[in-house]
Amino acid sequence: MVVGSEINYPPFEFQDERGLPMGFEIDLLQELAKAEGFNVQFIHHNRNEMAQTLDNNKYRIWASALSVSPERAAIVDLTKPILTSEYVVAVLDNEKNANITTDKDLQGKTIAVSKNAKTTLEHALKVSGDQQLIVPLDTYFLTVRELFSGKADALISDKRVLDYYIAKYPDMKIKTINLDGSEQKDLAFAVKKGDGEMLNKLNSGLDKLKADGTYERLVQKWFGTTS
Repeated sequence: MVVGSEINYPPFEFQDERGLPMGFEIDLLQELAKAEGFNVQFIHHNRNEMAQTLDNNKYRIWASALSVSPERAAIVDLTKPILTSEYVVAVLDNEKNANITTDKDLQGKTIAVSKNAKTTLEHALKVSGDQQLIVPLDTYFLTVRELFSGKADALISDKRVLDYYIAKYPDMKIKTINLDGSEQKDLAFAVKKGDGEMLNKLNSGLDKLKADGTYERLVQKWFGTTS
């Protein structure tokens, strides 16, 4: 089965040094396919064309950290949730930031965000109170680097992405703070509207991986946490 995916979003899907796809969703789909008796091939593609490429049968499955929403469910069929996440604030856990305990303490602070995530931009403006204090960068990795270097006072990130970087760089102590107004979101795989056969296979495979422990092992591997 050919899978469409925007393969530039660690730790969900990205490329290793050889250019091969890797990440949580890559591993999860490979294990899921094994459980259901089919193979998967991943092709990099712009996520904005997800529904179109499913409708014209270019891809049978889409995997790209897709959040579940009524708008998305109207144009594609979505699997059972494969993970939940939310947006959080992060600051360095040091003496300077000891008094930062809520997002309200970040008024007037410089906040790094991924410019490709509209929701983080909206949260950052609300938290900082000043458009000039928002630092939009190309990727979440760059926001983490901006925080580590001291060029930003805080960052706003998807919690699962932040969990990955915290596990990857344990020497850098990071404190996470709940973001007022941020709700938990479910993530899922997508298939063409009406493709019940593939939807059932994906849901069945997910159930099997949760039952035999494979799912939790992958969550621990990529995020350093439990589901």
